[in-house]
Amino acid sequence: MKYHWHDVARRTAPDEWLGLRLEVSEASRPSFRVEACEPRCLRVVAGASPVLWSRIEEDYWGYELLRRARTEGLSIIPPIPFDTVRCINAVEESDARSRGWAAFFAQQLAEAKLTPLSNGSWQLGAMGHTFAQTELVPPLVQSMIDAARLRYVHWDFHVRCHPIVLRDASPASHGRVKAWRKFARVGLLPPVLLLWVSGLDTHVVLDGHDRLLAALLEGATAPALALSLVEEHKPDGARCDAVRRSVAEALEAGRISVERANAVLLDAHVPYIKRCLTRAFPIEGGVGTWAAEVKLELEHRGHPDRDILEGLTGPDGA
Repeated sequence: MKYHWHDVARRTAPDEWLGLRLEVSEASRPSFRVEACEPRCLRVVAGASPVLWSRIEEDYWGYELLRRARTEGLSIIPPIPFDTVRCINAVEESDARSRGWAAFFAQQLAEAKLTPLSNGSWQLGAMGHTFAQTELVPPLVQSMIDAARLRYVHWDFHVRCHPIVLRDASPASHGRVKAWRKFARVGLLPPVLLLWVSGLDTHVVLDGHDRLLAALLEGATAPALALSLVEEHKPDGARCDAVRRSVAEALEAGRISVERANAVLLDAHVPYIKRCLTRAFPIEGGVGTWAAEVKLELEHRGHPDRDILEGLTGPDGA
């Protein structure tokens, strides 16, 4: 894999840092990836092990979700040394600390065996369509940790799906949870690393489950960095010409200030970045493989709920 990264600023505020842009080439098939098959079945795979299954409703109002029962981490990112935490946190400016953590995670992801990186442009920074949200507030973290492994997720235009944890929470007495709580108390907790999955319309937690719990136990917000596949959209030439004419007329008439005119022109002419749809690879064996895995996971847990398999035919179906 070849890669490089550079800082990204807000289009209309060049001094406002938004994250890192990672340009990846010559990458092999990602070992942490999304896979899919018909009818509307999806799974998230870490290496050779599925960690999450989903089946989207036919009318697209929501999806059934099943998370594998697991207490161990995925080991995408090795445990963060506390010396590294102290080194990055030694910088006083919060933006500089955020840049330090973004560079740290970018390097780790590029070198990880279970990396989600594939060829293309990636952004590592804030969350959301506008890349604005940078923290997970305690009520949201509580919902993430308390979410059932098997559940229905409602989809709608006004509904924001909660990020999905990929393992059970550690005991509060766990050594690293107790250590992270000390950093959470003083507002120096390293960010939780998230990955945007468009097929689920939310993020999954790649690294930081213990940090999430530590923040919750301290009643603190958990900082977050989100990894998203992105693409650059160039401004439309005709629209730019129209904006220039309108701004010139408004300036001449005294209806706007020079500062406001510059902001409008920047917004019209600077290329903007948009999240892409997540790349999904075909499930080998198709729906038969997917249904067999789900059935086995349900049986291991002794769970009678089979809505996620309802309507699937064949020996591996419901």
